Amino acid sequence: MKKYILLSLAVSFVILVSLAAKIIYQDTEKKISSFNSSMKYEEKKEYNNAIQSLLQNYEENKNDYLFNLRLGWLYYSKGDYSKSKTYYQRAVDIRKNSTEAMLALTLPVSKLDDWDLIQNIYQKILKIDPNNFYANLYLGQIYLNKTEYGKAKELLEKIYESNPGSYDVNMSLGWTYYYLGKASNARELFTNVLMLSPNDSLGTKGMMLSK
Repeated sequence: MKKYILLSLAVSFVILVSLAAKIIYQDTEKKISSFNSSMKYEEKKEYNNAIQSLLQNYEENKNDYLFNLRLGWLYYSKGDYSKSKTYYQRAVDIRKNSTEAMLALTLPVSKLDDWDLIQNIYQKILKIDPNNFYANLYLGQIYLNKTEYGKAKELLEKIYESNPGSYDVNMSLGWTYYYLGKASNARELFTNVLMLSPNDSLGTKGMMLSK
């Protein structure tokens, strides 16, 4: 009798494990299928269908980084910047050190004109990744626009060392040098700008002013 009970318990355990594995497999298949379906709809610019493909399985995947990151992108592409911000923020909350998600979050936030938040996001990125190209560039440009030229110079010079062929870096650092009174440095960078972008109007203006 005792052996029979033990055997029954063992069989029941095996059945439960098999059922659990089957459910997990089915959920995984559904997750992959809905994500792939969303991508196919996006290729046709059917953003509502692409979003719906994810939302129908969102509750069981609400803590999935890629689900939230993708919904942030789809809502941004659709022009719903508030919802885009919400899902990108969830992605950041799920993966707190994801500079990928933080940079993505700046897209809808910029459309919502919350520049203080954008500045904070870039500063957080640089705490995680001090040499991040985009955070240094965009935060440097923000400081340039705010006439905080010393701060702009520090960030832009850092990425100029590793990206001296970047049009954006040469342009932004060129104007930073100009406003700091470093005319010869500015001319050198505006020369680079005009080499990279012939007849560039902003580069030409910078070159004229720096003579």
